[in-house]
Amino acid sequence: NQHKYDAIVMTHGTDTMAETASAVAFAFGRSLKKPVVITGSQSAPHVLGTDAVANIERAFATAVTATKPMVYVAFHDHVLSGVRTQKGSERKLSAFHSPAADPEGEFLGGGLAWRDERPAKPSKRSKFLPFFNENVVNVGLHAASSARHINRTLLASKASERVSGLVWTSLGAGNVPEGHYKIILDAKRKNIPIVVTSQF
Repeated sequence: NQHKYDAIVMTHGTDTMAETASAVAFAFGRSLKKPVVITGSQSAPHVLGTDAVANIERAFATAVTATKPMVYVAFHDHVLSGVRTQKGSERKLSAFHSPAADPEGEFLGGGLAWRDERPAKPSKRSKFLPFFNENVVNVGLHAASSARHINRTLLASKASERVSGLVWTSLGAGNVPEGHYKIILDAKRKNIPIVVTSQF
């Protein structure tokens, strides 16, 4: 049904907005042909000084001027790539940011200024795949992470039979402490794929 629309604007709660943006982007992949813009607000529409009205206006401004068929998060002063968005505040109006990539656009005094206005190159036809494996486990590492605890709860028990993959949210730009190497080797022996990613 994409051919029926020029663009799509979605309103969404802010707690899981970034996750939904990523999910929509990955589900459509290269089959997405139109811009999808997701927005929300930090305060209810009836509250004096709410950001809801401004954000919905900016979402539509994004939708009608976007030249690329991708998923965007339009929030406060910025337009962010959906797969690069994180929520950074529960109270600030500028609640979302993109630590690993520059914003796609910014709202200035003269309107929306896009970072790159060149139209996207035509992509090969691809399928819409809205399927996600519930048995992929995200392991978030921090300085006090216990390799023994992670191994005991995930791999050294019957639970490992249900684990289809591990996403290792590592330290820094992708560093895994040496004490966790055994877990990676155990997962490899069990044919459990591991993807190591940064926190950004």
